[in-house]
Amino acid sequence: MEEEDVIHQSKKMILQLLKILIMKSWVLNNKLLIAGIVLGAIGGYLYWQQIGCSSGTCAITSKWHNSTAYGALMGGLLFSMFKKDKNADNK
Repeated sequence: MEEEDVIHQSKKMILQLLKILIMKSWVLNNKLLIAGIVLGAIGGYLYWQQIGCSSGTCAITSKWHNSTAYGALMGGLLFSMFKKDKNADNK
């Protein structure tokens, strides 16, 4: 029984390590996208804080979470434009 527990624990640790490696690989391949989302979210929040919409009728800038989400979306789209395509290098 004890040997089966050791095998089960080993399999569980290997799966966890694989998940970590896959996530690390994804993060490294999408650094620009992540940076764009983070910087865009900060920019959207700062725009809401400094300029915002005093009347409350503006759809995007009236609430901080709308402005932050819109900034994150725009930042992600903008920064993802600069990602090099792997297939373009082969041509």
